[in-house]
Amino acid sequence: MNPSREMISCRFCVSRQPKERYLQDGRPRYRCAACGSPEPEGTVQTVADLFTAPTVLFIDDDPLVRALLQTAVPALDFEVLTAASGPAGIALARRETPDAIVVDVLMPHMSGFEVCRQLRADPSFRHIPIILMSARPDPALEPKGRAVGATSTVGKPGGVEEMIQVLRQALADAPQEDPVQGNVRVRR
Repeated sequence: MNPSREMISCRFCVSRQPKERYLQDGRPRYRCAACGSPEPEGTVQTVADLFTAPTVLFIDDDPLVRALLQTAVPALDFEVLTAASGPAGIALARRETPDAIVVDVLMPHMSGFEVCRQLRADPSFRHIPIILMSARPDPALEPKGRAVGATSTVGKPGGVEEMIQVLRQALADAPQEDPVQGNVRVRR
């Protein structure tokens, strides 16, 4: 998980959401980035809050796939963000900086290949795993994906278990920036 992004347990969303800073009467305050509900003053961060699950952004134009991923994946120790299009996914990724991104290849207006290309052009996404998924069997999917910077590819509809396995492997292999040295190290 991106250490610069703080999370709160929103009492209105009834889930963990990104924390957003704002000023009120010249003093910094915090609210839920999803619904805008203010964080109560004196909120204590628990030890459990320090060890949050990795955040995965799923970009897919199919509402049924997004609904499945939103309900099944969080139960497997991942926080889930979703977007219904390439441009919306890119904007959400830039705003939230997820730990991994899964993109459908075939979407209207912008393909998953183009989403991957644009994210890889941004240096802040150089080390974040991007997984392309496709419902069409294509033996060239893996090399096409690698050519645009994808970490991995997966078939759709695969099982949620297969998706989780691919995600865990991609996160385990992802290089991470050393905050002290400022250089990149590979986690093994």
